[in-house]
Amino acid sequence: SAALLLSLLITLPLTLFFLLFAGKIPSLQADATLLKILVASLPFACAYAAIKGFFWGNKEFLAPALFEFFEEIFMTALGTGILILAGTFTPSQGALFAAIAMSASCLFSCLVALFALFKRKLKFTSPRGYLKPLFLSSLPITAVRSGTTIVASAVAVLLPAMLTRAGYTESEALAAFGVAAGMVMPLLTMPMTVIGSLSTVLIPELSEANARRDEKKLSAATEKGLTFAAMLACLLLPVFSSVGYELGSATYGNLLAGQMLEKTGLLLLPMSVCAVAQSMVNSLGYEKQSFAFSCIGSALFLLCVFLLPRFVGIYAYPIGLGVEFTVCAVLSLTFLHKKCPPSSAFYKKLFASLALALPLTLFGKTAMQVCLRLFSEPFALIAAAVLILAVTAGLFAAFGILQKKELKKFF
Repeated sequence: SAALLLSLLITLPLTLFFLLFAGKIPSLQADATLLKILVASLPFACAYAAIKGFFWGNKEFLAPALFEFFEEIFMTALGTGILILAGTFTPSQGALFAAIAMSASCLFSCLVALFALFKRKLKFTSPRGYLKPLFLSSLPITAVRSGTTIVASAVAVLLPAMLTRAGYTESEALAAFGVAAGMVMPLLTMPMTVIGSLSTVLIPELSEANARRDEKKLSAATEKGLTFAAMLACLLLPVFSSVGYELGSATYGNLLAGQMLEKTGLLLLPMSVCAVAQSMVNSLGYEKQSFAFSCIGSALFLLCVFLLPRFVGIYAYPIGLGVEFTVCAVLSLTFLHKKCPPSSAFYKKLFASLALALPLTLFGKTAMQVCLRLFSEPFALIAAAVLILAVTAGLFAAFGILQKKELKKFF
């Protein structure tokens, strides 16, 4: 009740303001119609988020997954219809229908979620006493997400400018940034889909254990989440480092994408651990500390983007991300170690898997070259990736890093 009320109290005035005055603000006049259509969906999007939070908090993960599944089907159907008719539209009409499709899918998902909520015959209770704590705890997380968007926008402007100063032409700078942000990172962040799901599942478990002061369960849940994230990253690290060049060039037909993907596989580990560790810090009620860690990481990212292009060119982008993720991961892990420390077994497994990364990468590169001689590139890529994964998993099992009983716990 508090979440729904807060979302409407915040979004309805904003929505009303833009609907009434967007056309009168000089910088927004050209896109006022599109903005009004998109802003109209804001209250529904926020209500939908609150309802998903209700189901997540009650450990009912199937319902929000189905909401998003139906939303994607609805959006795909509308998008397909727009594409079929695209030849009859002017560009402005196409943009208008795309905005309508986005807002309509948002409304649709909210209605589906409301239907599921009322089907449970839920009784709404007074939100008194919950509004202020919820608002205060959500502020740092909101600031982190808003800050991430602002930093991404700043990097999109700053990095091409610094590359141009380093000797790139304007078109080369924009193209290199497009490769790094639009080609390499989407492939590299694919494992985050699984890790993000794990974070979602762990949040209510950690929050409940924290509320009950169950330190044993807190430490167990922390270790389980961190182990899963770290081991998944270490399993995939040799794959990206070994076949990244072929994967990037085959996917996009771009040599720079392949070169960057091959060299940035190490980002997987700090990125994965950071994502899970920061979710855990938030789940324990320390959103302010999580916000501070994110601010430090973002500041270092921007500093790398500002200083490094003259020395390493476009690789300033992945280096900056690596610094940001590593610092946030280390700070979050240090904080968690004081509150709900994972056992020493976690750190032993982490260091052991990292020690195996280099020989596994060398094996993977050799395997890729052999496969290229035996098969065409697509089949060689698949065969090498499967072989590297199998050997990595086998070695992890042999050294006791990954055990069958632990895998059952994760799933």
